[in-house]
Amino acid sequence: MKSYLFLMMLTLSIFQWEGSLCISSSSEKKQCLALALSGCTNRGAYQSGVIKGLVENLSDDAIQYDVLTGVGFGALNAGLFAAYEKGQEEVAKDALFDIWSNLQKRDVYQNWEFGIVNGLINQKGLFDASPFKLFLQTVFGGFSAFKRFFTLGVVEANSGMDRDFLCLIFFN
Repeated sequence: MKSYLFLMMLTLSIFQWEGSLCISSSSEKKQCLALALSGCTNRGAYQSGVIKGLVENLSDDAIQYDVLTGVGFGALNAGLFAAYEKGQEEVAKDALFDIWSNLQKRDVYQNWEFGIVNGLINQKGLFDASPFKLFLQTVFGGFSAFKRFFTLGVVEANSGMDRDFLCLIFFN
């Protein structure tokens, strides 16, 4: 049990601050609620379960995040949550949990013709990740914009350096 709690603390970070990222119609300072999700495939699936638990057990005010950010599969989770308006956390949670409950390895990658050796010698990777691009288009294709402030981070495979992208263009 302790290891699961520790993993949850490493995987999910919830922040509160007063700042300009939150848009308020009044002159009062508004408190922002942010959710930061770490990367790694297994953590992505775990995060969906934790988010499900948070949405089902916390008050609406405690889960209506203003800012969402993530790295790797945490970015997929944060992005999907950010695609829904505040007040639609229940729907976002169900969509996220459904994705991870039904995700198959064929949705993420496939073998190259002639296998891993072809990938190692002639391709950019051991496996063909083109199914994942189609998967992402399917997941996010129904959304025209993010409804909350959203940033994502990725790790460049060749250098191991992280890169951050600010998704203000899609922010409504």
